Amino acid sequence: MTNTISQNTSLQNAERLTSLDAFRGLTIMAMILVNNPGTWSAVYPPLLHANWNGWTPTDLIFPFFLFMVGVSIVFSLQKRLASGASKLNLSRKVCLRAVNIFLLGMFLFFFLHGLPNGIDQVRFCGVLSRIAVVFLICGLIFIYTRPRLQVLLCMLFLVGYCFCMMTIPTPGSGGKVMLEPGNNLAAYIDSKVMPFGQFYHRNNLAENSMPWDPEGPFSTVPALATCLIGIFVGLLLRNPQKSQERKVVILFFSGFLLLIGGYLWGLGFPINKPIWSSSYVLLSAGFACMFLAACVYFIDVLGYKRIMYPATVFGANAITMYCLSCILACLVFYGGSLNLNVEAMAILTNAGCSAELASMCYGLFFVAVNFIPAWLLYYFKIFLRV
Repeated sequence: MTNTISQNTSLQNAERLTSLDAFRGLTIMAMILVNNPGTWSAVYPPLLHANWNGWTPTDLIFPFFLFMVGVSIVFSLQKRLASGASKLNLSRKVCLRAVNIFLLGMFLFFFLHGLPNGIDQVRFCGVLSRIAVVFLICGLIFIYTRPRLQVLLCMLFLVGYCFCMMTIPTPGSGGKVMLEPGNNLAAYIDSKVMPFGQFYHRNNLAENSMPWDPEGPFSTVPALATCLIGIFVGLLLRNPQKSQERKVVILFFSGFLLLIGGYLWGLGFPINKPIWSSSYVLLSAGFACMFLAACVYFIDVLGYKRIMYPATVFGANAITMYCLSCILACLVFYGGSLNLNVEAMAILTNAGCSAELASMCYGLFFVAVNFIPAWLLYYFKIFLRV
């Protein structure tokens, strides 16, 4: 990682980035919360992923982050492209950062699970792996194509993925199109594209199903569309010809239309995070647009920055805090020397809290613990970039 310290940022850019950091920070805070309950045996349903079709608020977290990756691509590359920077040099930087993010994900896997005995025990898919691939492809698309082609590619990814998943018979299913866990075209293609390594779901599989991964290669195709929609939003936010109020209105109603489109598409291709269905892309992107519109309105238009300060702190070092939260949970809280989650659950339940409430309170406490290193980094203006 490199330590970048910004000291000469103009007030206008700082304000604009504050709303983006706040959105990103709220996303990371939510991710830490849902990943670290006091116990997995007692969790409120909205803090869990949907089992298959459908969605919960938790299912919006990862696409929100990929959406913000797209917005960040515009903010980091557009000005350089406009100033005549070498596309080849920018491409190298995008490739290098994508490799670093992927290697960081591998480091995190080895840290949490130990060194494997063979390649079959390594999970190459994952949150950071998908972020790396999506950032790489969408970054290169942004560098070498114009917005009109980017829109066409976004539509191609969504429609093409839907066509494949809904019309091509799943091999081994007797000529039927299947959309079941571990028994669908995405799971089959993933098994062929990645015959090595370990998939997330490999135990307690249903009959006729195969090991599968919610961050597998084929379902990354529609995830590219999630990032591209973020790029379109980034272009809107950096448009100097529109006022902040106008941007908020466009962003909110665009999100509303995407939301309606997602529900309508879901009537044919169900809203489903594990296979990242096309309807799920529109639904989650719609919520992301509306949520970001609210952040821009309250921070950039109304100037309510203090209330969003904790989120801004987390958002300034988003990937760093995601990784640190995983490491901290492994070292101290889950399976470590203290097991504070077990102690906290016992104290809270003995005090009269329900198991679900105690579990959520512990998760909120864990978010507060992570705020300490996040605040220290922010206070000393240390912004870690992979």
